[in-house]
Parts: sequence; structure tokens; C-alpha cells
Amino acid sequence: MQRKIKKVFLFRANSREDIRKIVNQAISKLMNSKPGIQVLVKPSLVCPRTGATTDIRLIEETVKCLLDKNIYVLLGEGPGFEFDADKVFEILGVKDLSQKYGIPLINLRKAKTTTVEIGGKVLKKIRLPIPVIESDAILNLPKFKTHMLTGITFAMKNLIGLLPDDERRKAHVFGIHQAIVDLNNFLADKNVLTIGDAITVMGGSGGPAFGETFQRNILVLGQDNVAIDKVACDVFGIPWIKVGYLNLMRRYIESLKIDVIDKTGEVVEPIPLASASFLYKLAYRSVYIFDYLVSPLFKKSLIPRIITRLGTRVEISTKCNKCGMCVEICPVGAISKDYEINFERCRYVRCLKCWEVCPIGAIEIKGFSKPKREVRWT
Repeated sequence: MQRKIKKVFLFRANSREDIRKIVNQAISKLMNSKPGIQVLVKPSLVCPRTGATTDIRLIEETVKCLLDKNIYVLLGEGPGFEFDADKVFEILGVKDLSQKYGIPLINLRKAKTTTVEIGGKVLKKIRLPIPVIESDAILNLPKFKTHMLTGITFAMKNLIGLLPDDERRKAHVFGIHQAIVDLNNFLADKNVLTIGDAITVMGGSGGPAFGETFQRNILVLGQDNVAIDKVACDVFGIPWIKVGYLNLMRRYIESLKIDVIDKTGEVVEPIPLASASFLYKLAYRSVYIFDYLVSPLFKKSLIPRIITRLGTRVEISTKCNKCGMCVEICPVGAISKDYEINFERCRYVRCLKCWEVCPIGAIEIKGFSKPKREVRWT
């Protein structure tokens, strides 16, 4: 039997101009860009940290290219459970971007939904946001990161962000790897183009929000998310077979002939894989199971309150010299002039800007994820 050929493109992206050229070429050649169609742009905006989210330049150049082709653009994402979506959009500049170009910005966690049969093993009949169903195409803009539960998150995992809160909880309770496969199989018939952000990537433990970031200056393009994730693992030195949802797709991967068109021109340095203990994964899943059973009684999810209490958070140590930099940079005014942290203001944001800017390391990270300093563009 002849093997299916799937193309995956790797491009070097050292500047905004590089990003612009790559995006325009990809949209023109790899997707249906007929004027008048509706395209949902789906970046990865899990939390308000630039190293953990899709580069704002990639989002903007994608939006501009689509609008130039007279395409109706929706910008949609559902940030992580424990983060305030409005603050995430505001801090990352996505809210300003949507207003600048006059396009709708949709919190997919709260969008109106319709029930669809997808025939998966975990996701059988689910509710999907109406903008997902009604869009003629999805432009998937994932961020390459290691992930404490799934190994990595990139093209396939990013689409889980299309699900509303209750469906996402269900996926974590009944099997996140199979849920990722189910959703991608359902969307395979839709016009999906992926332009993956590996400009900065996240590696090691702490992902997908609080891992260590590395500069790699690469964009990964294609129309088959399984092939894209397999190639990305190969590029960054991560055994794809250790990624649960890719392992479930092993027979499909072995049936493919993946044609990698590498325009980067050099060998890419590998990144460290996430290492989560069995107890960590068990505890994390137990939180979701508990929430799945109990949240109907409270008519809301308890995950944000649990994770923000136990997870990554900041404290000001006695080393503080009261320079005022943390007070000035905090986007939610959580640090008073007396250098006390208002936990309730900070808990659903946790952007760590105070920690990043502190010149003497007086801001300390507490909780189970302790990231290193973030790589930023200059």
C-alpha cells in the first residue's frame, strides 16, 4: 500500500519581516483563502506570560494577512482554567490587537455552544463553541512547549483550547490523550492550517505555563497536525513515542511518508523533556476528578481556587530594598506601596512580571512549579 505523503515546513524566523513573509506564503499556498470566508484564528494563550504563549507578532501578521484577503476573522482562545481570560488577553496585548483591527475576540471557554457528535472514544457527543462550527477554516497558531501531563503541547494539543470548560474537564477526567486524538480526528475534515510558533519554546518541567524558555527562531507549518507534532519532537530532541497522544496515533504515523522541507539551514539544539512523577500526575488528575464530581453542586469549577492556592505564586522576601519596580510593573495593582501582595488580585493572573523585573531577586516563587528567568525579544 502506498504511504500517504504529508509535508511539514520549517522556516527560520529571526524578525517580524521574516514572520510576515512566511505567514503570507503559507496562507496563500496552503489554505483556502477565498474572499468572504470566515476564519477562526486560534493562538495559544494559556496564561499571561509571553514565553508560554504565541508570539504577538505572529498573531498580528496572521490577522493582517487574512484581512488583506478580505476574509472575515475571528480571534478565539480559552485560556487555562485558573487564569482570568480577560486579564490574559489584556496583558498579552491581544485585546488591543483585536480593537486595532476591529475583529471579534472570543473567550471560547464562555462562548455559546452547540452539541455535535464526533464519535470519539472519550469525546463522543460534546458541546463546541458555535464560532468553531460556523468557521470555514481554523488557523491554528500553537506554541511549542513541554507539558507536565502530556509530554508536549503543540499543534494537536492546542485545539483542546477550543473546548468550553465542562468539556475540557471531562477530557482530563476520562483521558486527555485520547480526547486530543478524538478532537483532531473530528476536525481533520475541516480546513485547518497550522503555523506553529517555535520562536521561543518552553522546555523542562513547569510547562505549559511556568517552564524554562529557549530561543529557537523557527516556525513550523503544515496541514496535518499529527505529522507536525511528530516532526517538532524530532527537531527538538524529544522522543515522540513518549508523548501519549502521539503514541496512540502510532499506526497512523507509521503509515505516513513525512516530507520535511527544512529551510532553517542549521541543526537545532534540543530542549529538555518535562519530568513529572507518577504521584504528581495522579494528584493533578485527582483534582480534575474531584472537580468533575463536585462542581455541579456549586455550579462552577473549583479548579481555579485549588490550583492557585497550591500552584505557582510569588512572595516578597526580606531582601526587598523597596525600589518600586514590582509595584510599577504589576498589571493588576496586586503589590501595595508597603510591598504587600494582595493574593486575591494576583491569584488568577500570576504573570510573574514582578519576579522577572526584580533586580536583586527579592521576589520568590512558591508552589510546585518554579520557572527560570524568561527569554524575551529585544
